Parts: sequence; C-alpha cells; structure tokens
Amino acid sequence: MSDDSKRQSVDSVPLNTPPAIHRLRVLTVNTHKGFTALNRRFILPELREAVRSTSADLVFLQEVVGEHERHSSRFNNWPQTSQYEFLADSMWSDFAYGRNAVYPNGHHGNALLSKYPIREYRNLDVSITGPERRGLLHCVLDVPGHTEVHAICVAPESAGKPSPVAARITLPTAGVIARRCPGDHRRRLQRLAVARQHRPRPS
Repeated sequence: MSDDSKRQSVDSVPLNTPPAIHRLRVLTVNTHKGFTALNRRFILPELREAVRSTSADLVFLQEVVGEHERHSSRFNNWPQTSQYEFLADSMWSDFAYGRNAVYPNGHHGNALLSKYPIREYRNLDVSITGPERRGLLHCVLDVPGHTEVHAICVAPESAGKPSPVAARITLPTAGVIARRCPGDHRRRLQRLAVARQHRPRPS
C-alpha cells in the first residue's frame, strides 16, 4: 500500500513543470526616448543591442516612447512599433507599458520587459507637484517556483516621496522587486550604444 501511495504522488507531478527560479537578472534603463544627451542622436537600434547583450530576465524602462508622430516621420530608423515593443523584440516575450506623459505628438512612460508571463499590471499616478507627470508601474509575474512576483517600476524622483495613491498600495512581504531607473545605467548603455554605432563595418 505504501508503494502505491508513493507511485501516485510521483505520477501526479506534471512532467513538464519548469524548475524553480531562485535568481533574476535585472536591468534598469532610462532610455531618454531613444536619444543621446541633449537629443543629439537617435540611437534606439544601438541601445537595443546594448540591452540585449546583458541577457537580463527583467528590464525596467523609464522615459520610453509609446508613440510620437513627428519623430516617426523625421527619423528613417524610427521603429514601426512602440519603443518598448522594439526593445523587447524576440528576447522578452512579455511587456507592460504605463503611459505617464501625453502631448500633441504622442506619449511616453515606464515599461517592463519580462522573460516570464506578466499576469496583470496597472499604472498609478504618483505625481506630487508641478506639470510633469510621474507613474508607478506595478506588474504581477508568473515566475516558476513562486506563487507570484511583484515588479514595480518608478522614477527616482518619485521614490521616497509621499503620494496618496502610492500609500494605498498593499504588497506581500516577499516576492517584490522594486526598481528605480537612475540615469547612470543609461549613460553606460548609451556609451556602449554609441560605440556600436561607430564600430567599423566588416569589409
């Protein structure tokens, strides 16, 4: 009888169950809408190569463009899709976007690229004062070995400041990844992107 019980418990485990994930490689980037400092050059294609080279599981993006009609007609290499979809390409199967700033030509905000399914997401307005809008992108991920993983993308200017909306967010004590998007990562990736832009082409 004990042998049958053991056999039943083994058979009940799906054979295609993925192994539990205990470590995630995370990258945070301020894309600066795909431009270098002072908007001198559009380097989103090169930035995509630089981001892909990190092999990150999760990529938190700030100042990523969802749509911009004027830029799309002005730059020949402007992507046909949103910038976050262009960056995700075939490497990150799931993505979520939170629109923060809206203007006549389009809009931009925060985004998350994920190699794991995004079960649900919401974008919360955590603006404090002034005309510039700030958002908090909250995603719930399905990561093998965990009931749920919460990923939060917020601008560094908003982090640590009181917000009536942010104060109402209730999260579990475990399985939370909160990332700000400071500019230093962007500068390092942009240097790599510019280097890729100017590397000699093979003859």
